Amino acid sequence: GRNCLTPTLDTLSSTGLRFTLAMAASTVCGPSRYSLLTSRWPSRNTSPNFTSLYPLGTLGRFGVSDTDLEHDGQNIGAWLKQAGYRTGFVGKSHVLDDDLKNTSTWSAKGLLTYGKTVDPATNATVNGAMQHNHRVVCQMMREHGFDYVDGFYHANLKELYSDKLNVHNQEWVTSRALRFIDENHAGRFCLYMAPTINHGPVNNNLDYTLRANKAYTSAGYLPNEDYSFMPTRQAIINQVNAAGKDLISARETWLDYSVQAIINKLNQHGVRNDTLIIFTSDHGEKTLYGPLVWGKSSLYDLGMKVPLVMNWPNGITSPGRTYGELVSQVDIVPTILQMAGSSSLPTRPIDGMSLVPVLSGSNAAVRDDVFCEIGYARGVRTKNHKYIALRYTPAIHAQIASGYQWPEYNVN
Repeated sequence: GRNCLTPTLDTLSSTGLRFTLAMAASTVCGPSRYSLLTSRWPSRNTSPNFTSLYPLGTLGRFGVSDTDLEHDGQNIGAWLKQAGYRTGFVGKSHVLDDDLKNTSTWSAKGLLTYGKTVDPATNATVNGAMQHNHRVVCQMMREHGFDYVDGFYHANLKELYSDKLNVHNQEWVTSRALRFIDENHAGRFCLYMAPTINHGPVNNNLDYTLRANKAYTSAGYLPNEDYSFMPTRQAIINQVNAAGKDLISARETWLDYSVQAIINKLNQHGVRNDTLIIFTSDHGEKTLYGPLVWGKSSLYDLGMKVPLVMNWPNGITSPGRTYGELVSQVDIVPTILQMAGSSSLPTRPIDGMSLVPVLSGSNAAVRDDVFCEIGYARGVRTKNHKYIALRYTPAIHAQIASGYQWPEYNVN
């Protein structure tokens, strides 16, 4: 990937446990996040949205946002809440009711509509509607088992349906993560933070990231937020330029300062050494070397392989190690549950393997293979080989035989 200025993440890696063969369970946003939160392969989803699209016994062709979290209490937030933890969720979800992407359904779900081009900075009614909607979608997420939800995006920025809100705001997300830690540091807690900044919209001039107005948030126009826990956006741009890095990599440095702010908060409350920090991604690269190399939405390693670092000063044996055996995103939840003494809480089967032996010093393989799926494709990867099967339905085969040409599909 890019040569980035990320000293905080570099230190987490060099003083923690780095996994060099970590794989996504799917290679687009929604399904992979579902697996991260549930330890189940995406095709095991039983939400009404998923089962209406792919009834039991049919081949699922799931994509970006049809794997909603079920309302069955079978996810990491609900399990840890049951185990006595305070659970928090900030940032991007993409596992809520997919109907939200269609504004025609908003009023039935308690959401207020507004003009897409209206500026909430100059229209108090629209700004109030945006704040109302944010409260509603936060409550929707809480109902899945999270005590605290704020700084929340129910999907990507465009699903806010506002030209002005179609910008990333990592300070906004981070501020709510810090608030959660302030409120819960005295007890056991688990916080899930999902930045939006490595998804579109993006351009080389940083118009949608560090050059955007930081008063625009997922809850409308909020000009009075205190973001002093991070450097100014211009200071980050200056630092990246001075280091000779590509300007677009300022996004990664921005995220790095966000992680540093969280570490600073943990240190402030004296709990850093007892806190496990896990850093990963929902899937691999969309493109690495140009438009001819595509990873996202494929089962090639460019799409499947994800960064994974765990750092826990008082909990990882022999820190500074690299683990070179296969692991999957579905392994994260059972690892956390075992450490919490709550492995018995899932009441429907999960697909992950606990990585606690690895944290305890073992370099032995915990699994021989990993599974990944997207669309009609399924893949199995061992350490040295990969098998990919693309199996279309009879109806698709008939379309192919007829010479049907599908329109070009673009993902931003």
